[in-house]
Amino acid sequence: MDETTNVMDPELAAIQARQMVIYKRVIVIAALLIIAVVGQALLLPIIGFGQERYMRMMPTDVFLTYNFDSGAVFYSNDSRDFFFVTRDGVRRILHNGEVDWNHTQRFTRPVINGRGDFFAVGEVDRGRNISVFNTSGHVFTSTFENPVLSFNINDTGFLTAIVRAPAAYEIFVLNNAAHDATEMGSVLYMRVVGEQGLHFPTFAEVSPDGRFLVTATVDLTYHLSTILEFRFVNEADSWDFAQGLFGATTFNGELVTSMRFMSNNRLIVTTTSRIICFQIGPNHAEWNEVWSIRLENELSHVGFYSNTHIIFVTGDRLLGLESGDPVGTVRIFNVNGVESGSFSLGRRVTHLSVGNNAVIIGSDRNFHALDIRGNPMWEHTLHQDSRDFMFLEDTNTVLVVGSTRADIMRRRRLRNDEIENLPPIGIFQ
Repeated sequence: MDETTNVMDPELAAIQARQMVIYKRVIVIAALLIIAVVGQALLLPIIGFGQERYMRMMPTDVFLTYNFDSGAVFYSNDSRDFFFVTRDGVRRILHNGEVDWNHTQRFTRPVINGRGDFFAVGEVDRGRNISVFNTSGHVFTSTFENPVLSFNINDTGFLTAIVRAPAAYEIFVLNNAAHDATEMGSVLYMRVVGEQGLHFPTFAEVSPDGRFLVTATVDLTYHLSTILEFRFVNEADSWDFAQGLFGATTFNGELVTSMRFMSNNRLIVTTTSRIICFQIGPNHAEWNEVWSIRLENELSHVGFYSNTHIIFVTGDRLLGLESGDPVGTVRIFNVNGVESGSFSLGRRVTHLSVGNNAVIIGSDRNFHALDIRGNPMWEHTLHQDSRDFMFLEDTNTVLVVGSTRADIMRRRRLRNDEIENLPPIGIFQ
């Protein structure tokens, strides 16, 4: 058998060689593109992680110290300054730690209630005085004949108080003196409520324009229920209604847990099983239920921001319900009943504060900041217990209140010497 040998044509061999070079180049380019895409996907989180790691909530040189038993409480409203209340009086503290003004007044156990630029200080269950302040200082002090059970101020300075009389309860509305300083703190409205043992007024809320008063009263006459009453404050509005009453509704088997007038005279009421929004007006003696949400969980905390949002945190599921949010879920709704965001912490929340269009939630010593849509912004863990944790001028500046000291802290990028002392976390340092 003849043997044959295949000899490739030189021109054909050259063509195949050039094709092989092109093929190898295509493979190399494709590999480089894959590496670039995958590398970018991997590096971006690492870069972001590194930048985020070097941002920390750090102490400033501004702090206050006080005695453990001073009764210290604080208030701030989207401001770099804050108010400091102790048993000895009320002070406004500027962002640099200096005292702007000091009002001396004696309290046994001060309680502060603030909204907007106004806040009120008093004592519940035993005190008979309530003092109102704004950023300029003391506005007025009202003295009652009987002990004050609760009080509330709105963002235009109208004050409501529930007082325990010998055989009944009294509800007061006090003037904000917006138009006449001589009427500052004068009584605009007073009503005696029921009898002790059967009727318990628990909340009183006046509208920003001072025209409407809404009260919640627990009624134990036959069974547990809460009566919500809508009244006019001024006689000029209430001439056609006995004691100014123009509407009422009863919540059978429910207790009201919070109540707040929002923008455009919308009233948000939370109960043990619902959140309800009422519209007061605009027509004379008009009120309507606008929307409601049936709860599946207990509410561990409720907060309001800027008369536009309600923020609540869920506790345990209501008795008999299998569905519901996990404990520690933050839900945020606007005044129209639309949910703008939510966040699940995954454990029980022990602190809630709002400000600067954002939310702070805390669980023991661990705190999280969320924007108004529930998106996480930052997290900070304290080394000791705190009494309060609140925003000041922006979402990166907070006031941390301890048992004997309060510090202004600011979130910033660490200096190189601070970075060098950081402990290693994972493989990235």
